Amino acid sequence: MTKTEKNDAKYFVGLEYWEKDQNSTGYFWSEAINSMRSKGLNVGVIHLQPRGSVQDRKPYARYQSVPLRTLKKFLLSAKIAVSILIKAGKSDCVICGTNPELLLALLVLFQKLKRYQFVVLVHDVFPENALAAGVIKSESLVYRVVRRAFSWVYQQPDRMVVIGRDMKDFLEKKKRRSKPTVFIPNWVDHTDVIPMERRTSAILDELGWSEKIVFQFFGNIGRLQGIESLLTGIDQVDDPKAAFLFVGSGVQASAVQEFCQNHPEKAVKYIESIPNATRSDVLAACDVALVSLSENMYGLGVPSKAYFAMASDRPILAVVDEGSEIDQMITQEQIGWICRPGDPEGFAQTVQKICDNGPNSIAGNPRRVLLEGYSKNISLDQFVNVVKGIQT
Repeated sequence: MTKTEKNDAKYFVGLEYWEKDQNSTGYFWSEAINSMRSKGLNVGVIHLQPRGSVQDRKPYARYQSVPLRTLKKFLLSAKIAVSILIKAGKSDCVICGTNPELLLALLVLFQKLKRYQFVVLVHDVFPENALAAGVIKSESLVYRVVRRAFSWVYQQPDRMVVIGRDMKDFLEKKKRRSKPTVFIPNWVDHTDVIPMERRTSAILDELGWSEKIVFQFFGNIGRLQGIESLLTGIDQVDDPKAAFLFVGSGVQASAVQEFCQNHPEKAVKYIESIPNATRSDVLAACDVALVSLSENMYGLGVPSKAYFAMASDRPILAVVDEGSEIDQMITQEQIGWICRPGDPEGFAQTVQKICDNGPNSIAGNPRRVLLEGYSKNISLDQFVNVVKGIQT
């Protein structure tokens, strides 16, 4: 590539979500795009979703019909991919995430035609994440065919950026990826979350939990969060000091609501949203942040809620697989406790230990850890360097 071609190179980002307030995916991409542009990159964003919070509309993911959801994904992916096919040339770089999954596959195929450089940010791994969510069965022909096809897809991009060390291991060993795979930690903009004393929380006052030890699950309550096992563990907690607050929405929110209705004797509450409350206000309403994933999620995803908890300076009780990114981070930095998925008894015992010793028995400093190793500037600078480096 000549010097002139490098200067003329364009960067096309194909996305579904790109606004900061849409969800965790939009949160990252809005900042990543701003960071790339601030470093002088000529970035074009190809998207088709309307502006506004994801709560203000009904995206295809909310539909219960699998065929309809798949069709909507395909149409969305095809429109974005065709637009990139028309616009991107050999001297350009195309960037996308792993959602929607079909977009990644189409851009891999179109790369064979246009020969653009291709960078993928991996937030989750398909179809293994669908298997862990119980959406598809391991013995089905569809799963076997799709897994083989996507193993080839994951081998093709010129660079892949992963947000977990376990993801890097999974892609290189299970997907047999040999091209460069770069680990860049997940992050949170520390200015978006202000650490607040729990005594300032109006939420706890309204619940009458000022004297409780509050464990809070905040964010997406979905299939991959191991909600059923988490609720079974909560059911086994006997300490009257323990209280559990779920704030968020998702396909498993109804299971949490049902549990609250069926166990009025327990200090467990579900709140879909808190009007006029900031993220800092909500995170202040707890002593310990709950972060959980389903079994067999090693290498398949990294929950962003862990980093928001760190920004609020709360220790984390994580229910995750051994060796996963969150497991490694909490163990190395000593900022919380670890349980394994599918072990409700172990979860209840850990909660009891925290109630006995106090939530401050962990000597770590979660916010300091975030600022030193998981800040926006550190991770986005690394990401931009990967993207720029592919054109040299």
